[in-house]
Amino acid sequence: MYNGSIVHLDKLDLLATQMPYIFINQLGHYGRENHANNILDYIPEDSQDHFVNLMVGDTEEFQHQNYENFKKYKGTDFARSNEGLSMVNSIDSPELLPDDYFRKQLIFLIYSRIQNGEIEVLDDIGIREINPGKATISLSKLLGKEGVELYKYALQEEVNSREYRLAVANEAISHIEGNKTLQRPIIYVAGPSGCGKSYSSKFLSQYACEMLEKDPHNNAGNTLISIDGGIGRDVSQMRRLMILLSNVCGYTGVHNLYEHSNGIIAPIKNHLLEVAINSPNLGIIIPETFSKLVIPGKISGTMNELHGLENSTLIFTRIKSEHYPRMKKTVKDMGDSRSWKSEGHYDMFDYDLNRVSLKESKKYNAEYFENGRKGSFKAQQQYLSMRNSPRLLIECIYDLQYLKPEGDDWVPARYFEEDARPFSMRVYDDWLDSDRAISLPEFAQNHPEPEMRFSEEATNALNEYSPNAQGPPVL
Repeated sequence: MYNGSIVHLDKLDLLATQMPYIFINQLGHYGRENHANNILDYIPEDSQDHFVNLMVGDTEEFQHQNYENFKKYKGTDFARSNEGLSMVNSIDSPELLPDDYFRKQLIFLIYSRIQNGEIEVLDDIGIREINPGKATISLSKLLGKEGVELYKYALQEEVNSREYRLAVANEAISHIEGNKTLQRPIIYVAGPSGCGKSYSSKFLSQYACEMLEKDPHNNAGNTLISIDGGIGRDVSQMRRLMILLSNVCGYTGVHNLYEHSNGIIAPIKNHLLEVAINSPNLGIIIPETFSKLVIPGKISGTMNELHGLENSTLIFTRIKSEHYPRMKKTVKDMGDSRSWKSEGHYDMFDYDLNRVSLKESKKYNAEYFENGRKGSFKAQQQYLSMRNSPRLLIECIYDLQYLKPEGDDWVPARYFEEDARPFSMRVYDDWLDSDRAISLPEFAQNHPEPEMRFSEEATNALNEYSPNAQGPPVL
């Protein structure tokens, strides 16, 4: 499988000599141009400082945490060889440790490994395409044993940083135009992992706000923040750096990157929820699998806590299917397609720490599908049993299937087949019944909203507070 070739400096041309500084110049600059001003645009001016301070957290505590990591790091061989004892010993207090110290050290370590020919290249394109899960590399083979620990320190440093935390918040924020609701909307979006909860959220949150009574004198709309664990992973430059490096070396990804990263990144999700709860001007969207609820007697304590918040209305939405075997197959296919980079690989000229097209380098585990399906239904039952609460329930119908073009029609396909892509079968049937003046992809682009079904109370609320919304009581 491995051809034994090595990444050599002379292959990287002139850019290679400048590589560390190209990386370093990107640190803390997250390139989220479309989201850069969300906090300033959508959070009331008198609440902005409060929100930012909550989101950034205790910088002094983070500084001490980074320094404790530094005390462990400075005894490593790489620290001594890279900077020398006099340099590392000159940092003798948390205040003297630069905010981006570990991230820079990680970049220098990568450069050192390239110079010394310590990273093997996988040139076997066939294995990447035929079995992408077998064409991965471990983090220790990519960085070395000391490098793995340095990666964790660099990732922790990044997650502690002001820039990262505000980038996560900016990415999580969305806005719905119109009159602001009198009650704060808190919206659960339940369903198995990988079933499109984040995509469906933009439609579900719109309906959720339409269900609530509005302030006729406030047309500022509703600002919502999504408590989505995937955002923390996606924003991280250090995590992206590992994926890019593995791709440059011909691999489809780092098979244990999630294992080495999740414990550091995952807490940002709970922090984001805590910030949102303590920011009454913000609505909350929570994509959640509820997979732990399959344990007998287990309930969602967070749901009960959110239900008890003042001036808030809890709304429950769930992704479901009329054909679960097909849903399970499509969800797995979509998960597999996101996991590994099976076609081609980047070169050094493609190094962008904010690249949006990266694969996740996170294996989709199909075994969790049933837990998510059953747990989400159990959470819905918990919601419906709550006292003193309107039953504002929306079910979003999942009906995606991979299709590929064949003549004038589209036929079922697997995700790896040429030109295959997922389509709503409802949209496909509507396209078949149309005059087919436009292609199926164009037709689907014009009809992006999934099918929604509303509880009777949800329908009544829509009719009362949003006369233009259509939601038949079909549950």
